[in-house]
Amino acid sequence: PLTLDVTPEEAFELVRKAAANRGWQVVEAVRPGGRVGLGRLEAVDRTFLLKLPDDVTVRIRPRADGSRVDVRSASRIG
Repeated sequence: PLTLDVTPEEAFELVRKAAANRGWQVVEAVRPGGRVGLGRLEAVDRTFLLKLPDDVTVRIRPRADGSRVDVRSASRIG
């Protein structure tokens, strides 16, 4: 996980910009908020050589001193 000294909303915008810069196809983007303040971005990335799809999930969680960002990636093939 990555700990940032910014609000969850600012961290979410950084994640959206990073996904756009990487060329990810964003499937779902849930802004932080609600009762527990969790945010999430679901995207599809393609491998460089064969263009095989990888599913990427980025979670944003509030902390007392900023935000925690977790990234998980799983290949659909193998």
